[in-house]
Amino acid sequence: MLLSKMVADREQSARAVSAAFGTHGPVAARLLSELLSEALRPDEAPPDIGLFVTLLQRRLDRATTALTEADQTHSRELGDDGPVRDARDAAKASVLAVVTSIRLALTSRFGQDFGGRLGASGPAPDAPNDVLSWGRKVFDALTNLTLPAVDPHADDNDEVGTFSKETAQRKLGQRLAQLEQALADVAREGREAETTQAQKDKAIAAYDRTFMLSAGLLEVLLRFVGESKLADRVRPSARRPGTTAQTDPGAADPSPGDPAAPAAGPTAPLTPESA
Repeated sequence: MLLSKMVADREQSARAVSAAFGTHGPVAARLLSELLSEALRPDEAPPDIGLFVTLLQRRLDRATTALTEADQTHSRELGDDGPVRDARDAAKASVLAVVTSIRLALTSRFGQDFGGRLGASGPAPDAPNDVLSWGRKVFDALTNLTLPAVDPHADDNDEVGTFSKETAQRKLGQRLAQLEQALADVAREGREAETTQAQKDKAIAAYDRTFMLSAGLLEVLLRFVGESKLADRVRPSARRPGTTAQTDPGAADPSPGDPAAPAAGPTAPLTPESA
């Protein structure tokens, strides 16, 4: 299943940063450990920077997985909406058709339009909820409708139709029940979509925080050991949360005074001897 664009962009940046962790993190951690070891006192143990880097990568990978899973879950939920909405629209059309059929049958049988007495004169509503309310009013009016006497000789006329009030009530009642159930199904799907959207929003927020921390610390680590070009590749974007600045076509290059700007001079990694 394809990811939404906002998640796909984040996932692309996360893969790039995670790969940088795996490829350059151990080397940078070793160099930094060697540099910091010079300041250690005899009774102090050196920090395990390699493990620190590994844990940052794992945390980013887990946040990315949670993000993509939440996005796919929401996409699947939205995909379920189509058939339910189609069933609702079909039920709405069925109610409108039955009301029209009842009105025409009454007119054919009794020679007069019962639209006003049924509350069905004028254009029918369009919104499904409005059609349900309108159809219920027609049903109530039909239930209370007193039909005029029919000329007994009219049955011999093929042009005069027949009408059964009980049959009309039964058919309209069935269609209204179907529309009511279809509307309930759509409402349920809407609530489920709201739930998965909230879960997705939560996963995005958690990922963005993790990405900013992980990518930002890796950038600082790489700059500390002299790998400015590599640091530029993982630098978090200031405009697009959860992505690298390199993937942001509108991001300006950092100015020399920017804390994220590469240090001037050669980009060769530092060593304990050169520090």
